[in-house]
Amino acid sequence: MNPPSISNIGNIISKALSGQNPPEQNEEASATQEGAESTSDKVFNPRQLDSYSLKLEGGGGWKNFDNGAGMDHSGWSARLSLGFRLSFSRRVHVNSRAFFEFQRFEKPVIAGIQSNALITAGGFESELGIAVHPRWFSIHPGMGLGVSHYSSKGDNLGLRGAQYGGFTLLNPMNDTGFRAEIGLGLCTMGGALCLNPRFQADLGLTPEVRTSFSQRGEIGLNIFGVSLGASLDILQLIANARTSRRGRRPGSDSPVNSTPQKTVSGPALTNPDPAVESQPDFNEERPAEEVSSPIIDQEIVFEELSSPVNYDEVHEMEGLVRSVEQLESNQVLFVVFAADWCQACQDLKKSFDSIAAELIQENGDRLKIVWAEGRNGSEIDWVKLGVQAFPTFALIDSQGGMRFLEMNG
Repeated sequence: MNPPSISNIGNIISKALSGQNPPEQNEEASATQEGAESTSDKVFNPRQLDSYSLKLEGGGGWKNFDNGAGMDHSGWSARLSLGFRLSFSRRVHVNSRAFFEFQRFEKPVIAGIQSNALITAGGFESELGIAVHPRWFSIHPGMGLGVSHYSSKGDNLGLRGAQYGGFTLLNPMNDTGFRAEIGLGLCTMGGALCLNPRFQADLGLTPEVRTSFSQRGEIGLNIFGVSLGASLDILQLIANARTSRRGRRPGSDSPVNSTPQKTVSGPALTNPDPAVESQPDFNEERPAEEVSSPIIDQEIVFEELSSPVNYDEVHEMEGLVRSVEQLESNQVLFVVFAADWCQACQDLKKSFDSIAAELIQENGDRLKIVWAEGRNGSEIDWVKLGVQAFPTFALIDSQGGMRFLEMNG
């Protein structure tokens, strides 16, 4: 549907400046606000799907079975991990998961005979996620600790089993050791899709080997290996899809919280398709609805921005915070929340300077106007304030109280 008309926006602003109370929130909006405020300050939000992690990984690698021949066994691996995600800012989070891994490694010995071993491992892994770019690239250094079990069936002739420890004959394996690993995830789509190089060490194995056709003995064995796998975090992928339907591009990094703040999932404008390629119509009046939401209190990084004559333009939360802090007690900030990929926003922007001029002419110095356009994923800042689609219109007072101008239908 169409945004509010200029005259209606002017009436809403006039009421706000004169101190008149806005319309009451409906019960559903109030409940949404209370629920959002009660969980917004948490590093871990149990209501958010992307606070959890379910990762599937497949790949291959090489292992050194201590034969003096380097990484002489090659094979494949499959890995499942499940855990949770702690978000400390838009760019930094920690994943902690329990993992289970199944591997098979082998090497040819002579024609028709090969060394092979099945490996099962389980334990816990933790990784630090650092978003180099909020949507397209993040790095995840991490480590894991657990146990591993090696199994390989042997025979009395030394022609079946695994070759390890420098012995020529093949020997059976049925031993458990300690697993330690370090890795680095190279990820995209907000951490949903990753490439994972990893170094693994299985320590303290004590298999029994055949030293001759008639004698056996127990040895100590440490096996080292490297692997490369590709993983998909199913829950993060679903969370990306959900936020995309709410007006965000898929794949942006989606931590639960940024720095400590108050967040409201208020009754923002609802548009099922944020990329509608039609010029918004400013001829239909719409009611306003209030949402109480202080602007985020965070360290501000100032940036030089070029702006049109009648309004300021910002691209991240820091710029919006600065605009609010510059308000005097009797002033109101009219904000248009937009995104660089939203075609309807770009169509509106072409004529917005004249729209802003008309609003300023009607309201004078009491009104300040900001075009808040998210770029390269920074629109996640607007989503955290309760914006559910683009473009969205809102009024913010000098205390950070925010009222969305609602689209009906």
